[in-house]
Amino acid sequence: MLNPKLNKKYSALFSSNCRYYIITGGRGSGKSYAVTVFLTLLTMTQGIRVLFTRYTMVSAHLSIIPEFLEKIGLLGFDSIFSITSQR
Repeated sequence: MLNPKLNKKYSALFSSNCRYYIITGGRGSGKSYAVTVFLTLLTMTQGIRVLFTRYTMVSAHLSIIPEFLEKIGLLGFDSIFSITSQR
């Protein structure tokens, strides 16, 4: 199901019930991977909606949107999620 790229450093995301998280790590540490998997699972278990934003939609279209769509596919949730806009 999931690629084993999830860094153990970020496993606390999946067991904590904190309202806010500060995620740190260097380039290539797996921050984006862990956070998008976490948010994808959170939307499924808690029924929340996620809004990703960046300063420009061009940068969002090149970075966070494809990342999230990839995790939806990896988790097998393609038919469950409704993507309303990609631009």
